[in-house]
Amino acid sequence: MKTSIDVFDINAQRKVGAFPIERLDKMYDEWRAKGIGVLLDRDGDICLDDEEPEDDGLYYSEQVEDLEKWKHAHK
Repeated sequence: MKTSIDVFDINAQRKVGAFPIERLDKMYDEWRAKGIGVLLDRDGDICLDDEEPEDDGLYYSEQVEDLEKWKHAHK
C-alpha cells in the first residue's frame, strides 16, 4: 500500500509533489477552499484542476473506493 500519493496540476501540466496519505484530508480541504477540483486518475494519483472542477466532494479514501468499484465493474 502506498504511503504517499503523487499530485499533479492538470492546468500547469506538472507534478506538484507527493503527499503523505495521512495529510490528504487536510490538503483536500485547502485545495477545495481555493476552488480547485480534486480528482483521481485511474492509477490513484491526485489531479488538481481549477478550470472545470468536477469535484465529487469525496476525500481520497472515498475516491479510491469508488475507483476500485469502477475498475471491478469494467473488467
